[in-house]
Amino acid sequence: MINKTEEKITLHKLHKNRRIWWIRSLPTFKKWIERDLKGKNLLKTIIINTEKTKRYYFKSSNIEKYIRAFEKRNQ
Repeated sequence: MINKTEEKITLHKLHKNRRIWWIRSLPTFKKWIERDLKGKNLLKTIIINTEKTKRYYFKSSNIEKYIRAFEKRNQ
């Protein structure tokens, strides 16, 4: 069952709060997201295309799964 009340976090907010600490810059962060979309898609990124840019949104639970997978891979 999908939790509709789960918070959706924007790309900028996620980058600013440093939950994914190993990525330092916003352009690099976008590259990691694109790489995840083409690979296992652990973040399950929600992309909304506007006229000028793409807007990225993430669910907290998916972010935690992504972080755990990264930590597991690097142990």
